Amino acid sequence: MVNVLPFRGLRYETEKVSHLANVTAPPYDVIDKDMQQELYDMHPANVVRLILNQREKGDSETSNSYTRAAGYFQQWQREGILAPERQPVFYAYSQSWVDEASGEFFKRKGVIGLLQLESFESGQVLPHEHTLGGPIADRLNLMKTTLGNLSQVFMLYDDPECQLESWLFDENPEDDWDVVTDPDEVDHEIQPVTDKETIENLTKLFQDKKLLIADGHHRYTTALHYKRAVREKMREKQGGEPPEGSLLSDYAMVFLCNFHDKGLQVFPTHRVLNKWPEGWDQEKFETELLKSFEKVSGGMDAGIDTFGYWAPGHSEPWQLKVKDPDIVEALPEVMQGLDVAILDEGVFFGIFDKAADEMKADHTLSFYRDEEAVQNLVDRQKAAAVFYMHAPDVPKVYEVCESGFRMPQKSTYFYPKILSGLVFGNYAGFLDGSGHSLSAHRLAGKHIESLPRGIFHQDQLPALGLEPAM
Repeated sequence: MVNVLPFRGLRYETEKVSHLANVTAPPYDVIDKDMQQELYDMHPANVVRLILNQREKGDSETSNSYTRAAGYFQQWQREGILAPERQPVFYAYSQSWVDEASGEFFKRKGVIGLLQLESFESGQVLPHEHTLGGPIADRLNLMKTTLGNLSQVFMLYDDPECQLESWLFDENPEDDWDVVTDPDEVDHEIQPVTDKETIENLTKLFQDKKLLIADGHHRYTTALHYKRAVREKMREKQGGEPPEGSLLSDYAMVFLCNFHDKGLQVFPTHRVLNKWPEGWDQEKFETELLKSFEKVSGGMDAGIDTFGYWAPGHSEPWQLKVKDPDIVEALPEVMQGLDVAILDEGVFFGIFDKAADEMKADHTLSFYRDEEAVQNLVDRQKAAAVFYMHAPDVPKVYEVCESGFRMPQKSTYFYPKILSGLVFGNYAGFLDGSGHSLSAHRLAGKHIESLPRGIFHQDQLPALGLEPAM
């Protein structure tokens, strides 16, 4: 059973920061150094100081980007820049934009809450990508030091009746929302959900759902590591641990969106060959390519099991369909019609004898969502070759993951990204003694037995020695 709870999030006090646009930012993993500095300059309380604090000369084990982030997180709570909700709530959250190419209006709707962490082995939370150790270590250091859950994991669920959309949006069109327009002209709207009946309905809605991670695999995996770290320390120092779900570290902040939502947009991620792998050139490659694939007509409309291929000298891309049955049979049945899986198996493994992530690591391969950027490379002949992918089908991705498999690297791009800084989770009691993230009661530094669902007071996490060894 999936357990999703309301919580007392920390939010910016707009009177202190003038406008949320001054203090919000894209997710940390899309912020480059130039953008990082721009966000630093935008406002002294911009969320970038938490999610991607700048490294400085002289950083040490006791003073570094993680400790500075923790300092800001605590300081902003003390100064009232970040303030907790008065009671546990869910947060209705929507993102709306106009597609530049088609002029079509989109609005993606969902809710932010706390999810009780489930191991991937339970089958309740389905990953669709593999994770890397470096980003997990980085996020874990940040989480341990700040004792904060600073960004949401983006998850999908299956509800063809679209109940959440009706409860939170269709029936409340006139309510006041906090609105932020980001640099991509996407409007982000957020509002606390305080109605008790709606909160109860939301909690019940997710209990029989399986959740698919759309974006934030590293954040979810980091939260699992953090949960284990807390419980290991408790066993070590206290000789035991409370039941599952009774610690704040058993939860992660998530954004939940219905994959039947009409505003859910998923874009393809195209593959660009920056250079030919050692021992290969275009003529040799195309000779091998046409042994296993055949050209078909119809362009990208030819089928999702085909992909486009362009290289210098071609006036237009070839549309290719696999003709070697061994390539298809090497794939799990549920993935045999996916262009990204066929490309990985038949081209990267089959011809270059390398995985896509290996080719990315040695700068042979790059991934691009922006078709205009890809076309610019083509026009300037700055690419050795391009492989054009179809937009993935979300129910198909769900089917693949429910079958126990994961999609090839960079198979999906869910647009737009969730804005960082709209709401934070807190693994410790609030600094002004105003309580606990899952309780409407004030704690005032004391243990309270009446916390809901057996939640224990966790103000003293630092005393468990969870600060990272840098």
